[in-house]
Amino acid sequence: MKKMLFALIAVLIFITVTAMPVYADMGPKPSIELTVKNAPDEDYYINLLVPGTLRKKEDRLQEVNEQYSGKDAELMRVIINNTEDGWYPRRGGHFRELTQSKSSRKYEFSYMDVPKTFKVIIVTESGKVIVSNEITRKAFNAVTTFDAETGKLREKKTAMLAKQLERFLITFIATLLIEGMIFRCFEFEGKEGHNFAVFFKTNLCTQLLLYVVISLLPLQMLIYGGIFAAEIIITIIEGCVYSKLLTPKGKGARYAIVANILSFVLSLPMWFILEFFFRISI
Repeated sequence: MKKMLFALIAVLIFITVTAMPVYADMGPKPSIELTVKNAPDEDYYINLLVPGTLRKKEDRLQEVNEQYSGKDAELMRVIINNTEDGWYPRRGGHFRELTQSKSSRKYEFSYMDVPKTFKVIIVTESGKVIVSNEITRKAFNAVTTFDAETGKLREKKTAMLAKQLERFLITFIATLLIEGMIFRCFEFEGKEGHNFAVFFKTNLCTQLLLYVVISLLPLQMLIYGGIFAAEIIITIIEGCVYSKLLTPKGKGARYAIVANILSFVLSLPMWFILEFFFRISI
């Protein structure tokens, strides 16, 4: 049994490592999920406005003239020209200049250049321009609503908490499964019920700690190594707890190191799958 578990883990690690170059760009990214209420009856285009000065505005307009025609080009020019008062239309990564209206009235802005402070702009087919108030998002993956009738834009904290809870439950269960297999490999004996209780409670506490850190850290720190640093701290905490409480003594620290390294590596495909399903649910 022990050899089979080690073999399974080795295969999973090999698959993950070989797939990483292909999926390196699919990890967790900041995002803004936007729901439009009281949307215009006619078709419209929607985009985000970010603070600053638009550079190479003429080049952007030239791209529109070359790549689009008719009503599309006209509405895109309206959005690009809406740069007064120090705001300009967001253009992130390799995605389109803007997002066209759709029946679900839900939109997601993600990948690169996801602004922290922004407004929403809507341009209808008839040429009507609707601009929201500005907000500064609090969440890494923000959930917002925009009432096109009143022009009010706000971030929904309850929806954000619901998504965080859903993600927490999924990642917590996955962590228990991965680290539970490794736990069996180390063959902790003695009081089996006691050892499992220590394993379960410790993982619950450290996963909650990780999500608190994710909620409190600035977005830039999360992107540039904050989560990795938190994982190191969690490994140290678990090593101390397991060394003291698991029986027999002597294997707790080693188990914590091995379990957290493998859990971190094997969790990468899970992040890819999670992001895919959260995207298609919008």
